[in-house]
Amino acid sequence: MSIILIFMILIYSICVCADESFSENDYNKAVSITENTWEVFDFNKDLFFKINVSDKNKTTVFEVLSDGYEGIMEYYVFTKGSNSLLTQKNKSSIPGYISIAHIDDVESSYIKLDYNSPENAELINKKIKLRIITVENNILGWDEAKTIGLNEEHAISFSSMNDDRWYKLVVPDEQFKYTYTIKTSNVGCFVSELYTQEDLISGKNRSLFSDCINIESQKYTITAQLETGTYYMHIYPVPLYDDVLNSKIIFATDNKNSNEVTVTSFGAQVSVWAAPEIEMAFNNNLIPEVMINFDLTKKVNRGEFAAIAVQLYETLSMENITEATDCTFVDIKYNDNEKAIKKAYQIEVAQGTSSTTYEPLSNINREQLATMLCRVIKKYGYPDWTMATDSQYNLNIDGVTLFADDNEISDWAKPSVYFMAKNGIIKGVSDTLFAPKNTTSHQEASGYASATREQAIILAQRIFTHPDIFVDFTN
Repeated sequence: MSIILIFMILIYSICVCADESFSENDYNKAVSITENTWEVFDFNKDLFFKINVSDKNKTTVFEVLSDGYEGIMEYYVFTKGSNSLLTQKNKSSIPGYISIAHIDDVESSYIKLDYNSPENAELINKKIKLRIITVENNILGWDEAKTIGLNEEHAISFSSMNDDRWYKLVVPDEQFKYTYTIKTSNVGCFVSELYTQEDLISGKNRSLFSDCINIESQKYTITAQLETGTYYMHIYPVPLYDDVLNSKIIFATDNKNSNEVTVTSFGAQVSVWAAPEIEMAFNNNLIPEVMINFDLTKKVNRGEFAAIAVQLYETLSMENITEATDCTFVDIKYNDNEKAIKKAYQIEVAQGTSSTTYEPLSNINREQLATMLCRVIKKYGYPDWTMATDSQYNLNIDGVTLFADDNEISDWAKPSVYFMAKNGIIKGVSDTLFAPKNTTSHQEASGYASATREQAIILAQRIFTHPDIFVDFTN
């Protein structure tokens, strides 16, 4: 997962997508809090708070207390800007700290304490005590950062409240995790931020994410999904918490899969969350033989997805597709999925990037995933369907709610995206965002809209077990 406001897939190890949407009137009800001042609220209804994040040189720390209560609090973070709206549902300890990053194109962030959440039941009708602290995120000194290796531990201590630490992370794999083990009896927090080398060289003072580490915890994990590249981690204490100077912090890194992996009954590596549906897909003969022993958490390329699409069609139709004899792609020879690509070309569910190239090793994004699978649905439901007659087959998307990033979804992909979303085959990265494709260097670096092998297989499994989807369009 991080993360990530928008740029990270998973920012916190306990972050999950929310099932919330809010009107403009809801945002207008949010209360602003004076900096460095404790304010008290009765928790007898939803509590909304507005945080000014217009200054990109700062990070805001949101501190939460409740007299007579120590435990878990559930909250939402809404980041609203000119081009973005993201909902995150998180859990934090009380006493606890929430770090709000100041990112591009965002003027205000919002925090909601959910009155109706079962996790917050013990907080109902109690006093909630809050304050915000603004921290300068000085990026000087990054070029002298200490390079740290994978699976290494490093001891951290701060000599003064103006002290900080920079670490250089060379990430060789797409998954990365940071773990802090805090050995102290003190209270307080420190901030951990992540920057790309590209941004620091260009002088941009914007972190990919910012997290506040509670030093009362015995162990704290930040999980991030990153592309291969060079990153810098900035760690520094938060003002007003002098006791952090007496804390001993053990910082470790590793490159294990951010979602925690497991091995399936047929030898493939998958994310824990994906394992049940992947096992069902295997039992339904939906996984191409070439991918049986794969690491399915990795990104899916065009050749592999052609194999998944063909496997779905052949299993549904109970027929073996013949390979196209007129396929003109010169770049698929000797590729492991060459036969599958020729079969996908034969039934027209896959197209080339030109008349002579298919680019089998190129990755696909989420809107491409939805579109190609919709072609399989059309071809199975209507054998006479072809790409030339595609406009005659109208997908039923009546009543579907548009995603907040609808303007980023390509026009050619919208019918497929909303058809798949309406039928519960594909979901957004949150309740409001679909993430159709990567449009910025940060999104590309984080894999924001990239599709994985396990995601593609799970979509095939959901189509296979959805009996009504093949009649949910007209021609």
